[in-house]
Amino acid sequence: MRGRMKYAVLLIAVCITGLFLASCDGGITLEGTVYEWTDAPTSLEGIIYIDEEVDLSGKNLQPLNEIQLSTTYSAETARSDSTGYIYLDDMGAPGFMNVTLTAEKEGYHTVAKSFSHKGSNLGYNVIIIMVRDE
Repeated sequence: MRGRMKYAVLLIAVCITGLFLASCDGGITLEGTVYEWTDAPTSLEGIIYIDEEVDLSGKNLQPLNEIQLSTTYSAETARSDSTGYIYLDDMGAPGFMNVTLTAEKEGYHTVAKSFSHKGSNLGYNVIIIMVRDE
């Protein structure tokens, strides 16, 4: 009987530890659109907007596919589809931290932007504007 009790206590301890660790995970979601600015000023290499209101009128923008999006938050990456839509959802360390978002594609300038990820804000709207590397 004592042997069974030890195993029951051990099992309960493992379950409680697992629940505690699972509740400590943080997360980040990045969702938005990637564009190519076809007539961008020659001095511009690209722009990333994160949770910003942006007026895109007057710019010749085309949706851009196959952009690779990565962060310093985790090893997960995402690629934009044919409409320029991109979505990255990942688990990682909880709490506040600086995160760098990087977008790259062969033939285009790589663009990056750092921001402060707040543990309570899991979702970010992103607009990425890429410029050809000529």
